[in-house]
Amino acid sequence: MHAANPIKLLILSSLVILTSCSKKEVAPEPVAKKIDAQTVEVRNLSQLKIEKIQKTLFPETVEVTGKITIPDQNIINITARAQGRVEDLKVTIGDRVKEGQILGSIWSSDLITAVEEYKMAVKQNDKELIQLSNQKLKALGLDVSDVNRTSPNLPFRSPINGVVIDKKINPGSAVNLGDPILIVAKNTTRQFVADVPPDTAIKLKPGMKVRFPEHNSNFSAIVSNVSPIADPASNMVKVRCEFTDLPPAGLPQETYLKAEIAIRESESTVIPLTSLIVVPNGDTVFIQDQKNPNKFVRTMINVISKNKVQMNIKENDQVKEGLYVVADGALLLEGIIESDE
Repeated sequence: MHAANPIKLLILSSLVILTSCSKKEVAPEPVAKKIDAQTVEVRNLSQLKIEKIQKTLFPETVEVTGKITIPDQNIINITARAQGRVEDLKVTIGDRVKEGQILGSIWSSDLITAVEEYKMAVKQNDKELIQLSNQKLKALGLDVSDVNRTSPNLPFRSPINGVVIDKKINPGSAVNLGDPILIVAKNTTRQFVADVPPDTAIKLKPGMKVRFPEHNSNFSAIVSNVSPIADPASNMVKVRCEFTDLPPAGLPQETYLKAEIAIRESESTVIPLTSLIVVPNGDTVFIQDQKNPNKFVRTMINVISKNKVQMNIKENDQVKEGLYVVADGALLLEGIIESDE
């Protein structure tokens, strides 16, 4: 065995100490640092989203809640054309139907009598009687082609292309003349209908733009009609709006939506709503220093109005058109301002 060389041991000990020191983690530099009670300096601007303050048309809006419906003129009631019994229904709620499509069948002594009268007129070759019998068939919702059916049950058809939105009766049920069986609606047009208080209704006029903030800009509408009177039971006024872009198929009839109706638009100084930081003294935003772009000053603002996306503010020397505001990252800067460092 060889004795350890004291000099070598000293050198090795020194290397181990130096190596362990070099492995110590260096604390990362902060994203930003506090300069004073209202100012922050940011090292890397890419961590913020900064937007230019500008003047643009800003809508003053009212918020309403309503639902997607089909206009009344596009809804067709399929009713019993004679007294009898519904024998068969071939469709149910939600089914799409085509004009002339058989929806079901009904047994009725009146229908059978009309068919027999037509057959007799044809057999006698009585043109006047044939014409009268044909008119009777049409009045009962039948077609000449139904005359030669072997089944005693006679069909009823859809008068339009559309969708079945309601079923009023089940097979086997007795019906009288005019009783509703099915409701079919054209599915090419839908509307947005809301009930609003009278003090809101007086602000609304046909042609006003309607947007649906929860669905971004996927579709929009315009006010088409504001009822001149309030419903006596609810004291609410019905407002109808026509879609300028059809809502997605995933939003069917009776879907409830929140909407914003623009009652007027005016040129305003506008900043993003995400810029807003509310402090005990009021509303603030972070404005970029004009001389040092890495510095941002927390500045009080006067908010005139706002919507889900933007704020209309009153200009002053510190917040005005042409300056830049932090649109994303304001909370980060606020945290640094309020820190004890």
